Amino acid sequence: LALSTIALAAATTKGALLAAWAAMTVCMSGSWAAESKCVARLFAPEQYAGCFAMLAAGGRLASMGAKIALGVLLATTTWRSILYVGAAVVAGGFALALALLPRGQAPPPAAAAAAAAPGTRSGPRPSKLAILADPALLLQAGALMGATCMCNGLENMVALLLVEVGGLDAAAASVGSASFPAA
Repeated sequence: LALSTIALAAATTKGALLAAWAAMTVCMSGSWAAESKCVARLFAPEQYAGCFAMLAAGGRLASMGAKIALGVLLATTTWRSILYVGAAVVAGGFALALALLPRGQAPPPAAAAAAAAPGTRSGPRPSKLAILADPALLLQAGALMGATCMCNGLENMVALLLVEVGGLDAAAASVGSASFPAA
């Protein structure tokens, strides 16, 4: 995601802009598969609903926050600067996730017990607060929120990019930007 963000910031043609946007979209869509695998590895099946609810809510909150942040940032700096800083934040978040997420460890006892006896519950059902306070899930939600901010915030900026990079007028840029979410 960081590399495709840098490519988007450096794009000087409409083709390069679309290719970088498509690469960012592929990176973003791949995050759900990774999130699902992390949830399955770290939590018992009865906790999945709460985990995915938190991740989905975080993504939507990030989408709303991205629109507000983008407006504020565009009033003070260039869109290319926003992308370069965003790429650095994504790379830093990736390094943080690598450092903090558990690796090579046995699954938590609840997940191990559920895997050993499918269809049975092991112990008391965890509270929603316990699920929300789990550090691994908070880190995953933060990563998802960051990726969502990058992609959704930039989606709002596509028309501006097409005007600056592509030399289009506002009407043509608005029509052209409609194809970017499909990329």
